[in-house]
Amino acid sequence: MARVGNPPRKIAQDIARNLKHLFDIYGAKIGAGQETRDRIAPYRNVGLGRTTIRAFLEGKGSNHPQSSTLNLLVHPFKDKKLLPNLEGSALLAPDSETFAQFLKSAGVRNTITIEVPEYDKKAKSLANWLNGTYVAYRYAFEGTDDRDVTREVLHIWMDKESTLRFRMSYWSRLAEPGQEASEFTGHVVPIGQSIMFVGLSTDDQHRNRGRSLFLYDDRAHPRMRNVALGLLTSTRLHGDWAPCVACTLLIRVEKQPSNIADFVQAVTLIDDTGTLIERDFGARHKTFIRAILDNRPRGSVKEPELERLNFVGSSDEVSTDVTPREAVLRLNRQRFDDNMPRILDDVLSDSSIDAPFKAGWKSPKPVTSMAPKSGTAQRR
Repeated sequence: MARVGNPPRKIAQDIARNLKHLFDIYGAKIGAGQETRDRIAPYRNVGLGRTTIRAFLEGKGSNHPQSSTLNLLVHPFKDKKLLPNLEGSALLAPDSETFAQFLKSAGVRNTITIEVPEYDKKAKSLANWLNGTYVAYRYAFEGTDDRDVTREVLHIWMDKESTLRFRMSYWSRLAEPGQEASEFTGHVVPIGQSIMFVGLSTDDQHRNRGRSLFLYDDRAHPRMRNVALGLLTSTRLHGDWAPCVACTLLIRVEKQPSNIADFVQAVTLIDDTGTLIERDFGARHKTFIRAILDNRPRGSVKEPELERLNFVGSSDEVSTDVTPREAVLRLNRQRFDDNMPRILDDVLSDSSIDAPFKAGWKSPKPVTSMAPKSGTAQRR
């Protein structure tokens, strides 16, 4: 890097400014405080004297530093795998913008950015409608038939930076008692007529996975305020790790849990008894819930009780029009919108049904408290 024409001590000041930037951004990750003496500590045993390090930190170092000295000055940040590709010569960058570009190419890239049209405006509007806690139902990716039903918790909130976020629980193994619920965390993106959830589960490097959930933005219909039907995608957690998709029913809880972590642990499970849907929705609604969770495209050959619900209409009045088999899985929104709000009202008013989305629900299984996570929401 050219040095010709630099005024006296300019290079030393550039180095000090760039070192300050490094410590301001990454200092906490290497255990360095804000004071100069705190920033000298990470250089222990790197081969530079304390006086030399202090001089460079304070802009009083050499204007003609050796390349080996520059490499030692950035060594603590390379040693912690924060900026594994950072070269000492980057400290000679003549301005903050140039140095930032060096850091961008030197670091481990763990984030990506996507541009969402009118995100700020749309996210704030959507939060008023969507924020809260939901109980989610779908058929288990790890299951072998429709007796294996997964029940999970979806929690949505807006953080301090006005970013719409979510966390969604899951169980790792089929019907295995004593598990601690794991979770996906991510962002909620309003785009066009859709609401897109994109999240990751990275608490165990041996089972890192992604999850997406797509909902129709149904804010034009107030009666759909507390129910939603979407498509959830991810991969199996065991065996072949195959990509999967499942129709997913969301029910907003009547009363916001006082402890969301305990609620997540109490609600989340994979039931393999074939009785969960009837327990949570009642015998008279069991067939309809099974029909909306069914993952076979319309027109597929199905069981007789599901076949009659394969058409537009309700469980009381069914069209007899023949439906050609569709080539892709597409949600039957009209059937869901026409029936699910009424079914939910009936379930909520039936005292014989004890479901986790109802106020006053008591967990039938002991709760092992989980560490609390950020995010609050209210039922609206």
